[in-house]
Amino acid sequence: MEHVISGLAEKPADAQRIIDELTTTCMCDRGDISLLGGDSASPAASAAGAVAGAAGATLHSVSRLLGDTTAFFTHQLSGFGPLHGVGRAGALLAKIALTSADDLAKGLSGIGIRQELARDYADALKRGSIVILVHARTERIAQCARQVMAAHGAAAAVHAAH
Repeated sequence: MEHVISGLAEKPADAQRIIDELTTTCMCDRGDISLLGGDSASPAASAAGAVAGAAGATLHSVSRLLGDTTAFFTHQLSGFGPLHGVGRAGALLAKIALTSADDLAKGLSGIGIRQELARDYADALKRGSIVILVHARTERIAQCARQVMAAHGAAAAVHAAH
């Protein structure tokens, strides 16, 4: 049975380490890894117009680890700012009309994330965290992905694949 393993990384460098380990230790195909991230510019930086997409730029850099052919999208969410995504989950979310954090939580729930966790992820994305999703094709990959995320403090959760 296929599963989706999800976890949160606080910084792009953390996400990069997790992706590296998922591909080398767990033998995850890069096409089976998705990333979602938001911009978390501070009010002072926003007021000064200093950063329009620092998190998005770093997410885009991390997304290169998944291969240049992986689709990258950005949605502007009301009261949230830009949401960036890459990979299979990003492609699914790109097809949904996302305009708010509530829409994002519903979208995450629609791709298989439990509703209460989807709300938590939407909040975490708003704060600048990165959601990592692994489409695990085998139980061995799912178990390995859970272990890798747990080892990196990414609080892995398992969801049924859609």
